[in-house]
Amino acid sequence: MMSDPSRIDIIVNGDETCKLMLVMTEHRKWDEDPNMAKQFFEKARTYLGWVQSEGFRKEHPGIETKNVVIELACKHEPSEEVITLMGRMNEATEGKSGVRFRYRTA
Repeated sequence: MMSDPSRIDIIVNGDETCKLMLVMTEHRKWDEDPNMAKQFFEKARTYLGWVQSEGFRKEHPGIETKNVVIELACKHEPSEEVITLMGRMNEATEGKSGVRFRYRTA
């Protein structure tokens, strides 16, 4: 859950778009807590930092960062602020690590 930024919620084999997917989970409505966008940003930074770490390379040899997707799996459509943050993070990683951010609602 996003309220715990130090924990990676789920790691799964990728789908047709990636080799590895790191999944953040969130069940709360986006207007329940005014800090949710900040929580998303902090958790996304944790995920991105881990993907770019030596520990990641040791645990997942052969998987390049460009083949990793960080997905926000949520029960409710994210707020515009979170969608905007996700877009900015994709712009920031494009051409560098290549990690992609996306979301899906359940």
